[in-house]
Amino acid sequence: MTPLLLDIDDVAAALGIGRRKAYELRRRPDFPPAIVLSDRCVRYRSTDVAAFVDRLAAAPRPPPEPEQLRRGNARRREAVGGLDGGCQWPVRAGPRPAKGRAEQTSIEPASAAVSAATANVANKGAAGRNRAPSQQTHQEKHHGTK
Repeated sequence: MTPLLLDIDDVAAALGIGRRKAYELRRRPDFPPAIVLSDRCVRYRSTDVAAFVDRLAAAPRPPPEPEQLRRGNARRREAVGGLDGGCQWPVRAGPRPAKGRAEQTSIEPASAAVSAATANVANKGAAGRNRAPSQQTHQEKHHGTK
């Protein structure tokens, strides 16, 4: 036997939603009127809640997004070549480029370090800079000093 009067927790449990969502539903103008038993005791008729659920089920559902937004999203999908498997983000065309030393072989870092050290020695000018001659510091570029 179902109880005649339901509190907000019972309404939430009956609808299969959380308490917060039940409070949000309570603010709707078509939600059943509350029966106030005292200042801190509010209940709802179970028949009114059942009728509310029936009205919700019978009401036409609004479109998931406005038409203008739907057209813009369709244009974006066409521009990137569509979506893959329902994913909401464009799929990359190929594999990602390797980043960092962790993805290199064990021989490459040593040879890269040697070549970088050799380049630094070759580019070291009279001022002791470790950069290419075309690169200047902010002070050299704008104030003419080294």
